[in-house]
Amino acid sequence: LPLDKNKIRSIAIIGPNADSREALEGNYCGKADEYITFLDGIRRSFDGNIYYSEGADLFKDRVMALGREDDRLAEAVIAAQKADVVIVCTGLNATIEGEEGDTGNEFCSGDKPDLRLPLSQRKLLEKITKTGKPYIIVNAVGSAINVEVDCDALIHAWYPGQFGGTALANILFGNTSPSGKLPVTFYETADKLPEFTDYSMKNRTYRYAKDNILYPFGYGLTYSS
Repeated sequence: LPLDKNKIRSIAIIGPNADSREALEGNYCGKADEYITFLDGIRRSFDGNIYYSEGADLFKDRVMALGREDDRLAEAVIAAQKADVVIVCTGLNATIEGEEGDTGNEFCSGDKPDLRLPLSQRKLLEKITKTGKPYIIVNAVGSAINVEVDCDALIHAWYPGQFGGTALANILFGNTSPSGKLPVTFYETADKLPEFTDYSMKNRTYRYAKDNILYPFGYGLTYSS
């Protein structure tokens, strides 16, 4: 990053949050008069070919209710193979990460089982990695999530609001230099965290965490020196 429009002829935009309004809104929100998803924002900013595939559901094993397991993985791989660069939009949304959550899945009551992406998205990233194409992960989520792959660039977009797609495109193509700094510590794994009933705060937060830090409090990169 940033991407050079003069050198890139095609982009694959893949993932369950690529064209998702829910990934923009977060938890406490009203109805906006307009939404620009990540896919919309890139389309408005790039004149070359764009290949889109949902690739996977947020957490279910198929996109279509009557489809077969992993029903969009092959489509996502084809899109990636045709493109010069791939943008994979992963993460969660407030329907499974909110205060109450959807009781019909493993993220019941808004609690994540661990710090990993859901299995459906981990499968998607594995397939995209194997294509050998350069790819960027855009992670829309309201908390710490570890992507666990060696991507070429990682943007933690949080839930960016109604014009999140415009903001993302400005960062991707260098119109804006990113300057965000993490307001929390990203742990490497939930396995090293103490029990929830342990109120000592040992090995928790930016003040007391040790030997379990993926990205420290305040971490963030920019295009400047």
